[in-house]
Amino acid sequence: LGDAPVPSLQDIPISTLKAICEAMKTNTHVKKLSLVATRSNDPVATAVAEMLTENKTLQSLNIESNFITSAGMMSIIKAMYQNSTLSELKVDNQ
Repeated sequence: LGDAPVPSLQDIPISTLKAICEAMKTNTHVKKLSLVATRSNDPVATAVAEMLTENKTLQSLNIESNFITSAGMMSIIKAMYQNSTLSELKVDNQ
């Protein structure tokens, strides 16, 4: 398993999205994660940022078409300083 697309469903609870990020902290197989149009918000962005500081496998992250503000994006950007494996980050249409 190299890709983990989360379906673009608008009824995925925020708690589930945060749990996905929590599980991804120790991931050693998934290289591509897509959370497109999942209604992710700043609490999810914080979970993504925390995940990025620990995950050493993920190479591509797509969080396009969500509700993440500039504050949430800044937490992700700051986390990227501690991540050396992520080479692609898609964030359009927030």
